[in-house]
Amino acid sequence: MKKLLFNISISICIVCLTAILCTGQQLSVADSLYLQNIKTELSLSDRQITQVDSIMIATSQEFMTIEKEIQRNARTTENLADRDATQSTLLQRKKKLKSDRELALKSLLTSEQLDIYDSKIKPAKPAVIHMGINHDRASCTTCLPK
Repeated sequence: MKKLLFNISISICIVCLTAILCTGQQLSVADSLYLQNIKTELSLSDRQITQVDSIMIATSQEFMTIEKEIQRNARTTENLADRDATQSTLLQRKKKLKSDRELALKSLLTSEQLDIYDSKIKPAKPAVIHMGINHDRASCTTCLPK
């Protein structure tokens, strides 16, 4: 078990270092793993690898910028309504960027690669959590006793 965890840790480090060294830019760990998964599972051509790298670098930089704005906005102690509206806008931008990145990547793939992407690589949608930030337990149809 320890050997497996060690091998996984080494693999993650190699993926991250490869992404940093090969692209010259820093990718998040999640983006590095996503990129490595795309490259290994899809058997990309050299041209496709170059295009995928450029898409990942561009979107990674934008993701980092949005994350910094989200953190900066969260520290703001001014009007809570404005802060919440700004957070919502930033999260929507992040969601749109992620879907645009996926569309751009899918546009580069052949039909066989698309099938593999959709079945093995496609990012899973996050599970919906019943108790959200604005959860109103008094009027929730799930929480109310029957």
